[in-house]
Amino acid sequence: MVGIKGVRLFAVVDRLTDRGFGLGVVRRARDRTRAIGFAGAFERQPARTDKIIDTMGAGDAFLCVASPFAAAGVPMKDLIRIGNAAGAIKVGIVGHRKSVDAETLRSVLNG
Repeated sequence: MVGIKGVRLFAVVDRLTDRGFGLGVVRRARDRTRAIGFAGAFERQPARTDKIIDTMGAGDAFLCVASPFAAAGVPMKDLIRIGNAAGAIKVGIVGHRKSVDAETLRSVLNG
């Protein structure tokens, strides 16, 4: 993950897709939103929590949970929704005391 201050969010995604990345996830820190770019098409969704205890591992949780769905060809809107849910669960956990489990993920997605 790379932070680029002063660069517009979609400019980052454009640069990544221009360089051959078919899928990119970009987080905008100031309002905790994520945008996904796939060959120039974008999907935005807000972060799924207001309760932030510890951000350690949130990006890892997003990536670990969303990656298999991306490989399976899940639509971007659903992919980012699933990844954001995993990240939202992880920021509510201190350090690595607990993992993101399937039951909690289903609950957040259905709730």
